[in-house]
Amino acid sequence: MPTVQLGVIKHSESNSSNFGYLVSKEKVNELNLPLKLNVKNIKSKSCLHTIKIVSDELTLNQDAIFKDAIKYAHSKGLEICGDIIGKILVVDVYKPAKLQTYIELWIPIKLL
Repeated sequence: MPTVQLGVIKHSESNSSNFGYLVSKEKVNELNLPLKLNVKNIKSKSCLHTIKIVSDELTLNQDAIFKDAIKYAHSKGLEICGDIIGKILVVDVYKPAKLQTYIELWIPIKLL
């Protein structure tokens, strides 16, 4: 497992999304990484889990990553209760400069 992974987050409060890095708490302590940066501690919670394949729209519109998964959660009557976290698993590059990105999504849901 890599020490640092590229991730994406959709903030529930501001409805905005941005890229960042995912690092386990153990590795943060082990590597003595600075914590004065914009850091979010992600606590364990019940989540809807899926893998999404995103093409070129990833670089143009990060919200495209979350659209279908949010729609699915709502169609099943699930209440999303927090920030959605995405971990970029792999990026396939095709000629001419086409990207296909596999993103693991963790969508926090409220249990009934």
